[in-house]
Amino acid sequence: MVPLASSLVYRTKPRLVEIVGILVATAGMIMMTLASSPQSFQWTIGCGDLFSFFCAVVFALHIVVIGHYSRLVGFESLAVVQIGVAASAALALFRFAEPLRFHLTPAVVGAVLVTGLLATALAFTTQAWAQKYTSATRAALIFSLEPVVAWLMSWALTGETMANRGKVGAGAILAGILLVESTRSGRRPETNAAGTTS
Repeated sequence: MVPLASSLVYRTKPRLVEIVGILVATAGMIMMTLASSPQSFQWTIGCGDLFSFFCAVVFALHIVVIGHYSRLVGFESLAVVQIGVAASAALALFRFAEPLRFHLTPAVVGAVLVTGLLATALAFTTQAWAQKYTSATRAALIFSLEPVVAWLMSWALTGETMANRGKVGAGAILAGILLVESTRSGRRPETNAAGTTS
């Protein structure tokens, strides 16, 4: 979705090898994440999967926009704006999501620190900095590693196993990324809003 959004919004066309890499990685993600019946091998999509799809569309647009503005403003300012908007939206909407239950325990404090500092502040800052040096398409390929890393962490911490189909999917994701990364080093030049090539 990132190359499509990028071509529609900023008129940047992905290279053929990037399209192939994305298709391979996407097939891998489907194999890893969508449930299927072992007897019929028919894919099933639930309500949560649809929400995840729409979330992925928003994330794709986010990656494209960050890729554009990371070259125009400092990554620090970009990160602060993102964190501020996310915090404001969460503060305005959390009461509509579910009843509020708050019990201050060490586990809650730890969860707030991890999600607030690492998963939000550090993640937004790192993304804003890194996308200054790479294209949105390549950033999206790196993001596609999420289910692979999640599986490896689950295996390392709890010993959880995965079906062979999922393992093949993880390999396909890695293959898609390696395909793109092995064909060109550095960042693909793109034209920014000022009309200059970076």
